[in-house]
Amino acid sequence: MVYIILLVKPCDLWCEKLIQADVAAFKDFKDDSTGAPAKPAEKKQSAAAAPPPAAPAVAAPAPAAPKPAAPTPAAAAAPAGQQHGRIYASPMARRLAEIKSIRLGAAAAATASLPPPPAPAPGATFTDIPLSGMRETIAKRLSAAKQTIPHYQLCATVNVEKLLAMRKEVNERLAAEKSNVKVSVNDFILKAVAAACKRVPTVNSHWMETFIRQYSNVDVSVAVATPSGLITPIIFNADSRGILDISNNMKELANKAKEGRLQPQEYQGGTVTVSNLGMFGITMFNAIINPPQSLILACGGLQDIVIPDKNEPQGYMKLFKIISILYLGVSVNDFILKAVAAACKRVPTVNSHWMETFIRQYSNVDVSVAVATPSGLITPIIFNADSRGILDISNNMKELANKAKEGRLQPQEYQGGTVTVSNLGMFGITMFNAIINPPQSLILACGGLQDIVIPDKNEPQGFRLAKFVTFTASADHRVIDGAVGAQWMKVLKENLENPANIILCVRKEMAGASTKSRTSCHTPEVV
Repeated sequence: MVYIILLVKPCDLWCEKLIQADVAAFKDFKDDSTGAPAKPAEKKQSAAAAPPPAAPAVAAPAPAAPKPAAPTPAAAAAPAGQQHGRIYASPMARRLAEIKSIRLGAAAAATASLPPPPAPAPGATFTDIPLSGMRETIAKRLSAAKQTIPHYQLCATVNVEKLLAMRKEVNERLAAEKSNVKVSVNDFILKAVAAACKRVPTVNSHWMETFIRQYSNVDVSVAVATPSGLITPIIFNADSRGILDISNNMKELANKAKEGRLQPQEYQGGTVTVSNLGMFGITMFNAIINPPQSLILACGGLQDIVIPDKNEPQGYMKLFKIISILYLGVSVNDFILKAVAAACKRVPTVNSHWMETFIRQYSNVDVSVAVATPSGLITPIIFNADSRGILDISNNMKELANKAKEGRLQPQEYQGGTVTVSNLGMFGITMFNAIINPPQSLILACGGLQDIVIPDKNEPQGFRLAKFVTFTASADHRVIDGAVGAQWMKVLKENLENPANIILCVRKEMAGASTKSRTSCHTPEVV
């Protein structure tokens, strides 16, 4: 028994290709509702009218059918109706088959000849889980967000010692008043996010494709895990509410979310989002922006680390790591620019552009520098930074930064560049990932100075305080393989830890360089 279902528009062409056969070979077919087989062709039928040689493979007899003693093309191509029984087709299917001169019986043979789906690998076990409506929505929205929104990650380390002390004091007062309410660290974070959005209202905005909508109220969406999936109930007007009010509202929303009682108006909207995975032991992570919002804050867990303390040199303090997704740009340190240029000369693959059909590698290093202006981000260029001295780079950078902020840059001063540098250290950002500026292949993201305790046998206490900076390179894998990128970072590290490398004319590094490059190299006296 064979069932044929005709799919009409846009699949009728596919159906036609699937069931079309040699009409001349099946001209005696009769549409008998009883399912009787068609009358066989007469013996005097010419050999030219016989089915093509490929037909036997398509219309092979069922295993139960007796094997012919002397198979011939005509015998092997017995009408499909004899092999598969009655053919069920809708009136529309029969009518379309008649108009297009298509033999329906051939469809059964064609379908039967299709290869079976691949069997699971031996020993493999799995469970197919149907997608819920919520899971489908989450998948579509987050996939689109990750692919279409230019995410930009920033990382800051926050000392929450005073926050924890205040939380303890508040909870002790609540306990003395015999209240069942307890405020959490997350409640303070929600309030801090709302206050920061009021201070920097640009982040409290939605991207609306043709314009940007900036909100006066701060509605904080909070990521909550439920058995059905992730959902983000909203703390409305968080900027004008107190910690206790936020705490009570958050507990109520979290309970309703886990019980599936949230109403659409309680989770649809929001101006920014907060996601906290600290309770799972996560120290740091990057979250996906919830469109059309422009910022999501990802919070890790509390950690004990050693930090400088004049009163207690070996004291420990609680620190809290935060990552926020945001787009910013500022000028950079002159030594970093010079170090980047020198590293690009040592590893020239990095100093290249992806041109779709070929890779263009530059001999000169023109460093684009991200600068924030009232009109937005712009990247003026330090041309030939590899052959210029620190003072020359410094003066040029100051001039370009001033012109950028005053809107006086000329196109030739910001169009081009072979690599880009972005520095957010002055904002307290310790680490971030930057977005490559095409067709360039690399951008270097620079964090701020950090005081870190390191072992030192020469110190009486066995350790000392050192200053560190975290650099993060974003590279185009089409041009720069991981090993090449790592080599470039190693050279950059060497140049910054030993700045004489980028100031002095070292003979072994100048071997094979042009005369122009030799004469333009600066000595300590002129830099």
